[in-house]
Amino acid sequence: MLLVSLLEARGIVRPIRRLSEGARRMSAGDLDVTLPVRGQDELAELTRSFNEMAAQVRAGHEALEALAITDGLTGLYNRRHFEDVLVRELRRAERDKAPLSLAMIDLDHFKEYNDHWGTGRGTSSWPGSRSG
Repeated sequence: MLLVSLLEARGIVRPIRRLSEGARRMSAGDLDVTLPVRGQDELAELTRSFNEMAAQVRAGHEALEALAITDGLTGLYNRRHFEDVLVRELRRAERDKAPLSLAMIDLDHFKEYNDHWGTGRGTSSWPGSRSG
């Protein structure tokens, strides 16, 4: 009888520990948590719900990351992304002892074009612009 009770308790405690560990990992920033679902009981349903929640948190985080590095009007990468990539590429060029080139273009009076024709038209004139 005692052995049966211990096995039953183990079957309850283990999934709860897995859920607790998964929640701890997510709260520490590890969003790639997916727990194994075993059985058809309430704990299995709770584990499925946890996995669905984790997937939604991951998707929301990915969407926020995309918004943080793109311009809302054009959909093109913004300065923040440029700076992140520049630092990464400078480090890689230094590590690989490889040359690195950077070309920058400054369009004189583009603000006047936008002011006259409207930002949407100015933005859509850019090659690669998502609104054009």
